[in-house]
Amino acid sequence: MHENVAWMEPSDRSIVLEVAAHMGWIKPPSMALNSSHSRAHIADRCRVLADHGLIERHPGARAYRITDLGDRFLFGGLEPADLGATVIASDTDATTLEFTESEDLTE
Repeated sequence: MHENVAWMEPSDRSIVLEVAAHMGWIKPPSMALNSSHSRAHIADRCRVLADHGLIERHPGARAYRITDLGDRFLFGGLEPADLGATVIASDTDATTLEFTESEDLTE
């Protein structure tokens, strides 16, 4: 999904997955032990992911845990628009997405 959401980076899915796998609060330095990404990169991305609701920051520590939205991101049922994102096209032939109110088509 990251290729369809302007603010996302390729590493975001693996970071959210690491937070979810921990099943509790985890700090970026601990995540970096299990990742090819630097502690600084993980900390930066955790702040962005928390701002967008995929993970939650502990109120008294620099630790994070998964949210319901983060679970949906990992395991399905989430569209780019659910992230409050600007959907970006990957090439010039991309289909334009339009979000409109649903209407009764049975008439």
